[in-house]
Amino acid sequence: TVKHFRRVNRSLNNVVYTAGPGGGGLIATVRYDAPPEADDAMVADLLPSLAKAPGIDGVTLVVADTEASAVDTAERRARGEANVIPTRAILVEGWGDVASFAALCAETLSTPALAPFGTRGEATLDTYLLQCTVDKTSLG
Repeated sequence: TVKHFRRVNRSLNNVVYTAGPGGGGLIATVRYDAPPEADDAMVADLLPSLAKAPGIDGVTLVVADTEASAVDTAERRARGEANVIPTRAILVEGWGDVASFAALCAETLSTPALAPFGTRGEATLDTYLLQCTVDKTSLG
């Protein structure tokens, strides 16, 4: 099935900031480019306040190791296209109402909202919902 995936974002990352236990059934990822000094500004202001917002279970900022992420893999070869390697990503985990979570993330992590922190270009935001978890004990 991997060969059918398209526009794959894949990177090996270093964690710059994390808050909260995580593990919520909702997750938003925003991928963007920024210089290293933008990380300090976000860690000082944006990320801690986002972590305290209602319905948020965790916030993590990661920075890609672009050299390690660019290594050719069997998975990448099966897809026949290069991985997109975002230099930075913020992951926000939450629970509760999907619409409220998505609206908070869209407002807080939009390109215009991130620009004052020194981000460059467009930020790409996606939201995901965990609908079911199955482990091997469930399969009998």
